Amino acid sequence: KVVNILVAKDTGERFRRPARFDLPSHWSESIERFQAGLHHGTATLRASAKGRRRLRDISDAVSQAVERAEEKGGERDREAWITLTIPIESVEHAAFELLRVGAECEVLEPRELRKRMAEVASRMTQLYRR
Repeated sequence: KVVNILVAKDTGERFRRPARFDLPSHWSESIERFQAGLHHGTATLRASAKGRRRLRDISDAVSQAVERAEEKGGERDREAWITLTIPIESVEHAAFELLRVGAECEVLEPRELRKRMAEVASRMTQLYRR
């Protein structure tokens, strides 16, 4: 990421762009390759309207998953929550990211992620009830 660049120096070296190089296409393909390599699984969730808004802030890939679920009309339960599937990097990373959504979503699958969310919620409850 550009934000990680701490120092830049002009070395005087020059670069010639290939004649048929198409930056927009290259950038799109590069992002797709990066995202495909980033996500190693999926998680199925139930989310409220508020939860879906919060999920959109996690990443572009998750935002697209929310959008697709909403466009399809998604299965709405009696509380108007939609069931959807999002891409995840790992159980630990997903648990960390989904904590931002709070009680506005419930992990249904995978079992390991659901268990991890329950463990974190239990520890938080113990911490705040002291």
